[in-house]
Amino acid sequence: MKFENLSLKNQTLLEKAKRAKRHLWRGYPDRAIIRLEEIKNHLQEKQEQRQQHMKWSRKGLHSLLQVRASISSNSGQQHWERYAGEAMLKTAA
Repeated sequence: MKFENLSLKNQTLLEKAKRAKRHLWRGYPDRAIIRLEEIKNHLQEKQEQRQQHMKWSRKGLHSLLQVRASISSNSGQQHWERYAGEAMLKTAA
């Protein structure tokens, strides 16, 4: 069982994998399982962090920027009434 070919970029995870290997060789499977679970949990956390990023479409981002610009220029109320009225007409039709 060689862990040298693992593609773990994180050195601490690689060390935990090597320790798990040593525990298995020395007859401590419980300790090895703990190390492997720590690695699994760390990798799952990283994957969840990557999935939390919001992706915007061009149209959605453009609309958001228009709203932010109108709010910052204090003309938000006029634009809001116009856009809300148009949206209500579209949904009613």
